[in-house]
Amino acid sequence: QEALQAADYYAFVLAAVNGHQNTLEYLYEQMSGPQRQAALQAKNYHAFRLAAQNGHQNPLEYLYEQMSEAQQQAALQANDYHAFRW
Repeated sequence: QEALQAADYYAFVLAAVNGHQNTLEYLYEQMSGPQRQAALQAKNYHAFRLAAQNGHQNPLEYLYEQMSEAQQQAALQANDYHAFRW
């Protein structure tokens, strides 16, 4: 569990950033409910924003589907709508 949380869920973020869908899903499934929420929200929805920036539609959609409506809105608005700039 500590490895999943290391460096603010860095492995989770890297999986999303690099478009590694299977790894992203695996890591997410290994987390507890609170860890999942923390990973999604880490560094102001960093995994979501960078998946969008790098054009990884499948990981982006997966992350979006795991979020509550409030989180979806927060992720879309994060860093002044960063996900839409790419």
